[in-house]
Amino acid sequence: MDITKTEARLDQITDMLTELIRIVGNTNAAVEGLRKDVEGLRKDVEGLRKDVDELKSDMKEVKQTLKEHTEKLDYVLFKLAHHDADIFNLKRIKP
Repeated sequence: MDITKTEARLDQITDMLTELIRIVGNTNAAVEGLRKDVEGLRKDVEGLRKDVDELKSDMKEVKQTLKEHTEKLDYVLFKLAHHDADIFNLKRIKP
């Protein structure tokens, strides 16, 4: 192999190594950007988990309140039916 071919091959290898170093640098920068994005997503997910837990707690309270109101409504409807029956009977008795 002559010197010219060796130098040309060395220049080619040097160019390839320079390109590889540039690519690795770009890749490292992209990976760092992704790390920051993932960290942001983790924080967002943690916030969402807290929100979901709060919503679950609120829903539990809403269900309990609804149950209590339903029971009260059932009682009122029961009393109303009896009062209607009493009024009907009083009207029948009325001379």
